[in-house]
Amino acid sequence: MAEARKTAVRFRERAELLDFLLEVSTMTAETLDLDRLLTNIAEIIKDVIPYELFAILLYNERSRSLRMRYSIGHRDEVAKNLTIRLDEGITGSAAATRQPVLVRDVRSDPRYLNALDAVRAELAVPMLNRGKLVGVIDLQSTRLNAFTENDRALLTLLASRVGVAIDNARLYRRVERQNRTLRVLAHLSQEFSSILEIDELLTK
Repeated sequence: MAEARKTAVRFRERAELLDFLLEVSTMTAETLDLDRLLTNIAEIIKDVIPYELFAILLYNERSRSLRMRYSIGHRDEVAKNLTIRLDEGITGSAAATRQPVLVRDVRSDPRYLNALDAVRAELAVPMLNRGKLVGVIDLQSTRLNAFTENDRALLTLLASRVGVAIDNARLYRRVERQNRTLRVLAHLSQEFSSILEIDELLTK
């Protein structure tokens, strides 16, 4: 009887996990606006992994560094200006190794970059798309041992989907920007042609 209850719990947890991953996949597939996507990601993670500080840092290939693109709980000056090298801090370590980093007590880890004195635990997970580094999802908590191995595994699953979605949103933004530029150039070309036609009429 006890074994049957355990099996039922496992099936229920597995079903809830599948439902959750389906929700994440649907949300990331339907959202091409990068700002809205990042906001949705923060909210959906908060539902399953409580945190006090949240950040999504995106990787810049030219500078080989991470820059904070979206955050909750971080000081304004940190959110606006923070850039992290791949060999710097817990987030930089996650990016450099392409592996999640779970720190149960940041006071015992020399890699920790002090975002807030009260922080005690951190979980940083890289976002990858076809093996290429997209960025890092970073969670911090004021509670010791706030994050578990299950949290690490779940956030790793989420990060794989989020990395693809962010790449798609950034590509969409670049295409939109190029299309706007082409429309402006086409408009200027028409105006220039009209000016030339007027000049020709005036010189006749």
